[in-house]
Amino acid sequence: MPAGPDTRGGYPLTWSRRLRAARRYHAADVTRGTSRPVRPAALAGLAAALLIALAGCGGAPAPATRTLPAGSQVGPQRYLADSAEGAAAVRDFAAVLDRMAVGTTPARIRRLAGDLDAPLARVRLARQRLGAERLEDRRLEAQREAAAVRYATVLGWMERTAVAAHAGNQRTLGAATVGLRRAVEALRAVGRPAGTA
Repeated sequence: MPAGPDTRGGYPLTWSRRLRAARRYHAADVTRGTSRPVRPAALAGLAAALLIALAGCGGAPAPATRTLPAGSQVGPQRYLADSAEGAAAVRDFAAVLDRMAVGTTPARIRRLAGDLDAPLARVRLARQRLGAERLEDRRLEAQREAAAVRYATVLGWMERTAVAAHAGNQRTLGAATVGLRRAVEALRAVGRPAGTA
């Protein structure tokens, strides 16, 4: 790997040296062009913020366990519960990725990869339900449409991440988690007024 512009102790920081130097960080968050890694908890933090932003109100129904036929009319509480369940699943997936970052080796990644499967299945269900649901409230319906499209993108990155983890492929896993973080950021923006962070 080519060395980056930074040095530590006079030696160029290669990709693997950066990972060792940033042991607290997820491999995907240290890019070849920079030695400034993003904290591994950032993805989990984004997912937690998404959960809070989308959950909205209390007294929501229990998480759903079945798919819905396309065009199913649901109330705001059911929509918010499905959104919150999807966000919680993304957060759980990110927590597994955080555990992978500690002492990252291909063998460790493969050992923990199975823990990604349950949250991934939950996001698949949330994505299907959000795509099938329809709401009478026009504002919520527009939000649901935007969220369904962005959940599909998040799901795609989660699937790429899981495949890379099951293979123990650190490079592909790193690229997939960067894409996943960006997709979660885009999903988080759904329903937020323009110009707010």
